[in-house]
Amino acid sequence: MAKEKTYVGGIMTFPRNEKAPDFVEGALVITLDDLWAWAKANPSLLRDYKGKKQIRLQILKGRDKINMPLDDYNPQSGGQKESRPATLPEANEAEKTDDLPF
Repeated sequence: MAKEKTYVGGIMTFPRNEKAPDFVEGALVITLDDLWAWAKANPSLLRDYKGKKQIRLQILKGRDKINMPLDDYNPQSGGQKESRPATLPEANEAEKTDDLPF
């Protein structure tokens, strides 16, 4: 049975518009307040790289859309995928105003 994918809050993908040129695959929208709130609520899903925090995503092309689920591969755990929440938590207004360290 396939494991449910986790999607990062604040990042949305849209399929290519039929009137767009052939080189356009789709569109990506990032809502910063939602992304910051998701990152604060899910610090265990962030990765450290050269002293900076990162969110790793996979880019998957389906029949009708592009998906960007969280890439939960963790080299520190010997290649084991980490457990993660099934749903994304809602952020409150106080969390949205706090500064993130990255």
